[in-house]
Amino acid sequence: MRRQRPSWWLVALVVVLAGCGESTGPGPQRSTGREPMSNMSDMSHASGTATPAGSGPTTTSSAAACQGMAEMDQLSDADMASAAAYVSRRSADGRYERVHGETPPYIDPHVDTSVVAFGTPPTAAQRRAADAFVAGVRDSVSRHEWGDQSAASRSGFVPMQQCATHWVNRENVLDHRVLDVEKPEFLVYGYNADGSRRLDSVMFMADGPTAHGPQPFGSLAVWHYHEATPGSQGYCMLDGMVMKDTQTPDCPAGMGWYPRTAEMLHVMVASSTDPFGSRM
Repeated sequence: MRRQRPSWWLVALVVVLAGCGESTGPGPQRSTGREPMSNMSDMSHASGTATPAGSGPTTTSSAAACQGMAEMDQLSDADMASAAAYVSRRSADGRYERVHGETPPYIDPHVDTSVVAFGTPPTAAQRRAADAFVAGVRDSVSRHEWGDQSAASRSGFVPMQQCATHWVNRENVLDHRVLDVEKPEFLVYGYNADGSRRLDSVMFMADGPTAHGPQPFGSLAVWHYHEATPGSQGYCMLDGMVMKDTQTPDCPAGMGWYPRTAEMLHVMVASSTDPFGSRM
């Protein structure tokens, strides 16, 4: 497998996880019970408020980190076209999987997962349904004005971590609704060369840390998840669904270590030949 520069989704995860979500030290294991929303009040973003789109960071260290994110995001456009190398495998329940990542040992591998073989031609009905779904997502983004992070904040989204690339709505994550264009679980923002931000995609999550996302559009829309780096403790998350948002090496009470993320599916906001962002 050819070694690649990390694509932007990996850079985003590294920023989120560095010193916070993933650990090689000891930590408590926890069963997967739904947490009441009242227990999540101490997990809000450190600033307590959303950062308006295009506004700059407030500290020298965060400015440097976010500038690095902007630079890597510019590189990722070219990387995505070349990020075709992968390892094929079948999951224990027979699903088709493709593992994308750097040369072994993989760092937070991106794993595509599908109930149908990759490349299976979609039916005409699946194409029509996919087109309608993507149009519905983009209409929702327009109506709610989620391109503006202030509007996203009013809709209940908060930045997961420094640099605010992934904004999460925890109520939507835990509401058991899947592929609801009015209640997506995440908004994913990218960085322009000047450090300003843009809304790149809407991200949906499956209903549980090991649940499979539905595939009403066949092979057109393939879900994926991320595995923890081999040898690490894993991801510190709430119910296996939401990563912690504090930059400390511990895993806070009420959260636990998980070996992988939940399945997720992106829908690109702008017109694209890959509307479901299969390389994200």
